[in-house]
Amino acid sequence: MKFTYRKSLITASLIAITFWLIFLPGFYSSDSIGVLGMVKSGELSSAHTAPYAIFVKILTFSGSVPGLVTLVNSLALVFATTTFIWELEYQPKIKFLASLIISSTPLIWAMGITLWHDIPFTAGLLIFLVSIARKRIGRSWIVYALFAGVLLSFRPNWIPLMLTLGAITIIFKSHRSRNTLIPFLTTITVASVSFFGASFLIKEPAVQVHYAQEWIRNDLSCFAAKDSNRFTLDMTPYIGSVDEWKSTQACTFLNDAKLDKKTLLESYEQVIPAWIKLLQIDPLFILRTHLERNNYLVPFPFYGVPGPPFLHTNIEAESPDLKWANPQLAEQIRLVARSWNLLRGVFAFAGLWVLVSLIIALRRKSEFEIFSVMASISLLLTLFVFAPIPDGRYALPALVIGQCISLLYLLRNLEMLVKSVRLRLQSDKERKSREK
Repeated sequence: MKFTYRKSLITASLIAITFWLIFLPGFYSSDSIGVLGMVKSGELSSAHTAPYAIFVKILTFSGSVPGLVTLVNSLALVFATTTFIWELEYQPKIKFLASLIISSTPLIWAMGITLWHDIPFTAGLLIFLVSIARKRIGRSWIVYALFAGVLLSFRPNWIPLMLTLGAITIIFKSHRSRNTLIPFLTTITVASVSFFGASFLIKEPAVQVHYAQEWIRNDLSCFAAKDSNRFTLDMTPYIGSVDEWKSTQACTFLNDAKLDKKTLLESYEQVIPAWIKLLQIDPLFILRTHLERNNYLVPFPFYGVPGPPFLHTNIEAESPDLKWANPQLAEQIRLVARSWNLLRGVFAFAGLWVLVSLIIALRRKSEFEIFSVMASISLLLTLFVFAPIPDGRYALPALVIGQCISLLYLLRNLEMLVKSVRLRLQSDKERKSREK
């Protein structure tokens, strides 16, 4: 059998379609259902970014066909993952097997059929990396860069991500400058037009203040819960009382502070000065809080094995027009994805996968692999600062890159081991034959 990219992509796509049919119309969290409700009402919001709102509205025909967008997302993720694998320097057989295996894991098929903007965003980052490599796609890189720019704009943290990656690339002088710069600028330009242009079309701010400040409010609420005296002394003049702001939950997950709507609205202009004051008086507190909250982004488990939310494997609120077409079969196959959730201390441990893939990339001295890992590091750095809660889907690009690089390396070494054993057995057989 001849192993080709085309066959690999078709096989991976068939796997994605099979799982989509099993779970038709897909997996839907409360966020997903909220997005569907938004497009059905016709009142589009930039809460999940404006281009994503328009994307979902168009693909679901204003929410009437929710399964279509999960199919497109799943195929986009499979296309991006398979294409990324085939840009790496391995034998075709190894790349074919890696694509087959990774596409069969819940990391790809379960994530792919979940209505989250993180899925097309992940596809966008992988496609951007492919446009940088150019080994297989050649002059088609421009199409990939354009496509990547649109998909990256589906999540607001594309801006700090690309800025961080650009800074790291300049500092370490990574990759050939011309091969990197042109696709880089193309992708950023398209992402900017998509991100800000879509916001203009729906007459919404590109980034909503409430969501942009969420991580800041979490830090302040955690500080109020852990050091009420200092909060009263230093923070109350800015934003309000301890009783209003304190939340132990905000230290590690969702903020349950008892802020009323009026106080919250009034605090929008004050939380940034308050946070800057906190940074001045106790920077170590902020660092410790982010280390504990986002421990899955750090390679070393300072706060124990991380267990962030990972795969969503159901429809959180079923309705007559949003329920599984094959519920009995879906419930059985769903157990596979749930087992991945049980093992999220491994499969969702983004920091560990980035470390492993970095070691492999440096060992192989692969320029493209190193650049890809730099993209993962850039993502984790931005999430470490800006992510309001820990969630495996936020770091999905790093998980896919890390697990693809690791799987390819493992398969190649297994193949070499098998060949070595075969040669040894053949040599022993020939020696015994000569002795006779």
